[in-house]
Amino acid sequence: MSTSTPTTDMYGLLARLPNELYQDIQTRVMVPSPIWAQLDPSKDPSIAPQNGSSPFLALPCEMRRQILSYLLPSKDKIIEPSQSSTNLEADTLSFTAARQRIDFKPDPRVGDALVLNKKIASEILIMLYEERTFAINIHEGILDGGVEFLDSGLQQLQYREHFTQVRFKRFEGPEDPYGFSRIKRLLIRIYPAKEEATEKKTSRHDAMHTHFMLRALVQLLQRDPSFGLNYLQIRFIEPRRTPWRPHPWQNSSNSLPRSSSIHGVSNVEVIMRALLELRKIHTIACVLPIGLYKDSNLKEFVEHFKGVITGNIEPNTMDHYLALQIEGARDMLDGWIQSILFPATKVTHENH
Repeated sequence: MSTSTPTTDMYGLLARLPNELYQDIQTRVMVPSPIWAQLDPSKDPSIAPQNGSSPFLALPCEMRRQILSYLLPSKDKIIEPSQSSTNLEADTLSFTAARQRIDFKPDPRVGDALVLNKKIASEILIMLYEERTFAINIHEGILDGGVEFLDSGLQQLQYREHFTQVRFKRFEGPEDPYGFSRIKRLLIRIYPAKEEATEKKTSRHDAMHTHFMLRALVQLLQRDPSFGLNYLQIRFIEPRRTPWRPHPWQNSSNSLPRSSSIHGVSNVEVIMRALLELRKIHTIACVLPIGLYKDSNLKEFVEHFKGVITGNIEPNTMDHYLALQIEGARDMLDGWIQSILFPATKVTHENH
């Protein structure tokens, strides 16, 4: 029996035949090979090229990035820490802002793509770290405060012999395991200490403790000098629950900025001064609780701070005496907190 190539109409007729007869006919009919196999068998996408080349890498860069973007969060989304330990900001977000947030959930497809090829991995990392905005949550509190980033959980600042260069345990590693230095767009939220924690005597040093958490974070961001931030936003979060005693950022009696760490210097300024080591950031925004915009001294500091960070104002115009005060308090604060966290350890001058 001669064989023939079935047409589309023939397939429709064959489908209505009994199954046994249909299978018998199939064994006698020549099924055409795919068009690419007829033209050039080497184009079979299921077979890797013998010379090791990648057809995907032969595509224009813009096309590759468009394809790879389907593996990554949208550019207009903020990549949030997963399982964030607080919802204090939830009722302060507008509907639009809430839609721009996305919790970090590792996508196995991204992990698979990163091991395909060094060039593909490099392009994915550039798209992820340079084109998307990451959020870092800083929680005040000496005993229960810390930093949240991606899937790290709450990382507390380490003291004395418990840290080397990196002061957060999960972020340790010779090759910047969380990629801090690669980040180009960053949102830092400062959350006040929990209400019950503010009633303890240790709370008067919360701002100074937060300052050193941010200082340690800056070291991570600057770990690789070949990278650097382009965009930075700092938000001081004010919970909407009332009454709050004492208020996290301003005095309840006169609405002036609260100063508990250094007399006459607002806690907000003490915290923000930790970021003065950053340089040449193209765009920076500071979002303060509404009540603090009334204070002219704080407003002046914020504008000066932004000028230094962006490189428009010389850093030597800042109050260096205050910087020395903060630095001088470092050893004292470290020893004092060490004695709180580890009461059995006696802190002496020899420990210093």
